[in-house]
Amino acid sequence: MKRLAPVSLLAAGIFLATGIFFALTPAVAGAVDLCSNFNVYGVQNQPSPRNMACTFSRPVHVNEIVTYHWNGGRGKPPGTLGLKSNATGQVYGPYAAKGSSGQGGAPNVNWVADANFCVPAGSYLILDSDWPTWSMNAQSAYRGFVAVRGDYNPCTVGRYVPLATPVPAKPPIAPPRPPTPAPPAGPAPCYVNSGAWAAVGPKPCFGPPGTPIDIFVLVSNPAYTPYTNVNFKTVPVSGVPALVHATLAGSSAKGSVMTVAGGAPAQLCLARSNSKWTLWLTNATRELGQIGEFTITGCP
Repeated sequence: MKRLAPVSLLAAGIFLATGIFFALTPAVAGAVDLCSNFNVYGVQNQPSPRNMACTFSRPVHVNEIVTYHWNGGRGKPPGTLGLKSNATGQVYGPYAAKGSSGQGGAPNVNWVADANFCVPAGSYLILDSDWPTWSMNAQSAYRGFVAVRGDYNPCTVGRYVPLATPVPAKPPIAPPRPPTPAPPAGPAPCYVNSGAWAAVGPKPCFGPPGTPIDIFVLVSNPAYTPYTNVNFKTVPVSGVPALVHATLAGSSAKGSVMTVAGGAPAQLCLARSNSKWTLWLTNATRELGQIGEFTITGCP
């Protein structure tokens, strides 16, 4: 690590810092050092990331951020610089830095980023894209050298990035949905299985053998019509599943009322009175789902 005695060159408007002439005159007229930990003692690279923060007691307008990368006299191609609010996490930048040479022509030891934004009073982390070569020493509390420059003038439109987070635009109001089509006209079924293509009703869903059973068609799918039959299914007390097949009569068009030919089959009494049977719609080749229930009564 290189150590040099402090040298004052105020007449030239510069200081000798760690053996490198570093211009302290801000690039923007009227700008001052709002925060700086530069000193004239020897420096070293950072062995691990160490946060460097600047605290402002009142709002400031920032127009320049400067950091130092001596890196053993090798410098470092400039990266980016910025600030991050400790209070809100808002990031200002990052801004591309320009490099300038130092002592002995060491390239890119001074990183300077031009900026133009305002921040409220508070504490701000310094964001340097290459902390391993960011110079520090004991006098800087082992934090990277930085100078934040600007002024305390009130911010005006055109010279800063607005602080307020833009309010996201409200999504456009969706057009009203078209009304749900009314169900097909006709008598209300006495039982509807959700999503079924037909429903049992409007005739009573219970009765003795021969009771008329209506099937109200809710969906007419050309790929599966005509509807030809219903299967009655139950599990009697004996535990053996029972199935009774019955023929449908009438049109399969949507809104039509088909009927079970001959009414409730007498075979439903095989499961005794008050047994509930489920009805399954079928066509000539397959079952198309449950459409309701029927309870047989009056069995001998």
